[in-house]
Amino acid sequence: MIQEENAYDQQLEQRVWDPNIIQLEDEEKLIESLDICGDSKKIDPFQILPTEILTDIMLLLPQDDIRVHCLRVSKLWWNQILGCTELWNVILLHDVEKDSALLPLISYLGYRVKDLTILPSASESVQSKFMTLLRKGHFKTIRAVNLSESAVHHFRPKLTPNLEVTDIFSFWKLENTLTRLEINVGINDGRYPIYVADILQVFNNLTNLYYTIAAKFYFSKHNESIMMTPHQHLINLQIRGYHIEREQAELIAHHCPQLRRLFMYHCQPSVLDTIVKLQHSDTSATLQYLETLIVNSDDTPRHPPFLMFPQKLTTTGTTAIEEKKRKRGIRILHANTIQSSNPASSIFQLINANKHTLETLVGSFQETQHGINRFRHAEVQQTFEVYPDFKLTNLRNITFWYYQGSLKDILLRSIRGSTSLKRLEIQDSIGLNGPILDILLEIPPLDHLGFSASEAIFLEGNYEKLIRLFKKYAQHSENNGSSVKSIAIRDYNSVITDPVLDTLSNINSLEEIWLTGRFYKVSTEQIHRLITKLGEQKLRGICFQDIGGPESEIPLDVVLDDDTINNLEWIHLWILPRITDDGMRALIDKIEKNSRLTFIVNNCPNVTPKCISYVRKKVRTLIFNEACNLFHLRTFDNK
Repeated sequence: MIQEENAYDQQLEQRVWDPNIIQLEDEEKLIESLDICGDSKKIDPFQILPTEILTDIMLLLPQDDIRVHCLRVSKLWWNQILGCTELWNVILLHDVEKDSALLPLISYLGYRVKDLTILPSASESVQSKFMTLLRKGHFKTIRAVNLSESAVHHFRPKLTPNLEVTDIFSFWKLENTLTRLEINVGINDGRYPIYVADILQVFNNLTNLYYTIAAKFYFSKHNESIMMTPHQHLINLQIRGYHIEREQAELIAHHCPQLRRLFMYHCQPSVLDTIVKLQHSDTSATLQYLETLIVNSDDTPRHPPFLMFPQKLTTTGTTAIEEKKRKRGIRILHANTIQSSNPASSIFQLINANKHTLETLVGSFQETQHGINRFRHAEVQQTFEVYPDFKLTNLRNITFWYYQGSLKDILLRSIRGSTSLKRLEIQDSIGLNGPILDILLEIPPLDHLGFSASEAIFLEGNYEKLIRLFKKYAQHSENNGSSVKSIAIRDYNSVITDPVLDTLSNINSLEEIWLTGRFYKVSTEQIHRLITKLGEQKLRGICFQDIGGPESEIPLDVVLDDDTINNLEWIHLWILPRITDDGMRALIDKIEKNSRLTFIVNNCPNVTPKCISYVRKKVRTLIFNEACNLFHLRTFDNK
């Protein structure tokens, strides 16, 4: 490897600086932006700063600008940028012009690339060229590859009918280095279909595999059992396909015995029963180490804060002794948050089999869905008799998705009197009702509470119970200095009133708050008082989602005053069709120059790109029309 790196370096040194390789649209503008003295005297930072500092600076700058524009500034810049190993660790192909500029360099820099992603937006010629370089072994040290469906098309050779898929993978020369592969095989027809078994046969050290297919999923060709040694390193397997059945689950268990995380989209009911059996199997086909299971669930958050699927496995960093002492079982279960769902009875069997280890439960537990999801009252009574002591003793996070049906009675009973529950989300239109409010009034304050405010609030004294709950949280925060840290309220039924938010404002432990929905019965003045009062205490983040609705407006520059906005760490504006450039500028102009604010804007159609550019200059970080998964994962990671 050292000889190869030296050879690459020698080729780079011999390569003549060619400023024509890259076309710079506005060179003068770039040079002016690098005026570190702030006056007419310009000093080239590459001439005065140590290499280590230059490297840190370049890593902070947008990668495309470094690769495409800065190489043309001078020969010194050319040599420094090409000589920065860390700068070329990650290659993302997504832009026709910028991707093409990389082609003359990549054959020289291939050994430095650790992570390669090819998105569908990359040009056909660039995709073809990179896949050719990959097949020729130009990326021998790469650890992660992400291939879109179009890139996989270029992966498949046009000729050589006797060639096997495993042979094509072998050309990459990544058998011992690749640890993460994301691949979309499309409908997977034609001469060279790619199966999970093919991938595992070649890449010995693969730990993370994300496999997407737009057809029925088969683990191997014709779903046959194959002669291969069980893969001992794969711990994270994600499958997005159709009609995943019991036979595939059994093959996965047999060939991937070390799995800690398993994600299966559109799996059949028989899969859940099979997983329960495989968890306690004495045969070689076993899932005894499984800790995270996601079945028929979408990984896109619909209502923040949503507990995201963990990318870091809970066993990371544990010693062999600690690992041996850990109770084996599923700790995180996401089920039935998409249309294709499993029977509630099958889900309960899975929950019950892991009741001593389950920490996070997210799912839909409807009584009926497409006629299969029945869990009748008689079954509930029978379950109480068969499992009289059913408790989820370690449950910390629970999200109900469609809070209907009899399974809810069992789950509510399991958390009554809980001292471990920290986060509760109720994601449906029914929202808080009497039984849940009774439980919340009994147990210690949660870290997070999220709910939909529905007309059920007005039944059987539930409105008074909600006020009592907030008063309890406020009293606890006053007496103990700690209480609920975040609350998300969705009000699409106009049931939240000023007195509710007034009581909420007395919880001085609140750090984050989400306001979603119409809030027609709440005054702008009350929202201002709520945020101002919380801002004087511990509030560090706020999300406004669809607030006021499409026909009314709650002026954000009015509800957020100068002191409050400059004490916040993040603001999220989500689905606000009435906010305009003027309203956005009025809000942003309150921000001080050295703000630490992260500003997130999603689906605000009347805010122009020009205004967004203005916002970008005023805040530390701007996220515009992008998924916020990492943000919510950071805020609500499982501890």
